[in-house]
Amino acid sequence: MTLERTTHKGLKIFVDSLSTENSRITARVGVGSLHETEKNAGLSHVLEHCVHIGTKLFKDEEAQLNFTGINALEYNANTSYEDTSYFGIGPYVEPNIQRLGEMLFRATLPKKALKNELKLINQEARENREKMNSIHETASTYALFDKPFGRDIIGYADKLEFSRTEILEFYKKHYVSSNMAIIAVGNVRMEELIEHIDNYFDLSDLAAPVTEVKHPGPPKATMSGLELRAVDNAEVRVATPLDPAFVERFRDNKILFETVTQAMSNYCFKRFRGDTGLAYDAGVDFYDSNSPLAWSIGANAEVAPSNTRKAGKMLLEALSRPGADYTDSSIASAIGNTKSWVLESMDSKDTRTGFYAQALDQHTEPTDLKIIAQTAHSLTIEQVRNGIDEVVEYISKNPPITHVTGPTKAVKHADRIFTTDRIA
Repeated sequence: MTLERTTHKGLKIFVDSLSTENSRITARVGVGSLHETEKNAGLSHVLEHCVHIGTKLFKDEEAQLNFTGINALEYNANTSYEDTSYFGIGPYVEPNIQRLGEMLFRATLPKKALKNELKLINQEARENREKMNSIHETASTYALFDKPFGRDIIGYADKLEFSRTEILEFYKKHYVSSNMAIIAVGNVRMEELIEHIDNYFDLSDLAAPVTEVKHPGPPKATMSGLELRAVDNAEVRVATPLDPAFVERFRDNKILFETVTQAMSNYCFKRFRGDTGLAYDAGVDFYDSNSPLAWSIGANAEVAPSNTRKAGKMLLEALSRPGADYTDSSIASAIGNTKSWVLESMDSKDTRTGFYAQALDQHTEPTDLKIIAQTAHSLTIEQVRNGIDEVVEYISKNPPITHVTGPTKAVKHADRIFTTDRIA
């Protein structure tokens, strides 16, 4: 249970060997929605969908389904802001790597299947645009950081009509071994993995493509709104961007600050649900799923449209409460919550993989989970209380903005209102 790492012919490889019946092997390609222009927005996600519709070995999807079934493989993929990831879970390492090699290096994109897949992707984009929680997440990021950080990863609904040539060019540019990493967790060994990678991957000396993302400017409003007519409730977020110094502070002390926000979140939940009945759920969090250039800390709640202004004030109060106002038992509870999810992660291939993949997304080297667990065990009430004060002080010096997603009456007080076509 020690994380091994190496770079093999330009390909980064991380192996966490466990005594389990199967393994989860993830291939991370370093291209996501942040590396797209407005013109080709959504292309990373389109490609994620399309590499499986045909390869040199798997002439069609049926051939791949037969292969994965025979080899007891479960598989899926997802696109994020910084990367596109493909994974397979199964008892045998070789077919898992063979399938990934086909997806990553030998996709053929047959025309008829490609046309049908694009229809389905556009349908997915339309459905995603109707989900208030996900569109609110994107909209509040757009309010803080503008594009490309605040743009739906899927791209713009009904505008995902890329040609086969465009998709292939994007594939050949970004899907090179020096722009990839392999994370393997479970019944797999480094030597065995490298042997199969040599057999099924195209390990070239091609340099990874330069994918520069510019730092965003300051927010354009102190209160913004995304107008959604066909919803009953409103989502309210009060958040402030993190500067580079605090991003580094967070990365270096992730377990501490996760615990800090857990304590603050518990208080926020109590205020909204137990004390006032204003919201079913509410909380405080570091929003760190985007690029480190677009991280923020904030609080969020879903309320009735008539309560958005009151919710904004309560969320700001939750972000301003000093550490001295937290009882020892409430902080100890937050520490216990952190220990719980960290230790639970030790037993899960999926969450172990998630820890390592997130580190790569955040431009840091993955840390062995034993070290993370030791950090969680050593947390003290004083450390967490001081961390709360650090966050509160930062927010006091960097006043947050308020973003509301909801019907017209919920956003009428905003000084900047936009609609879904700006971001999705």
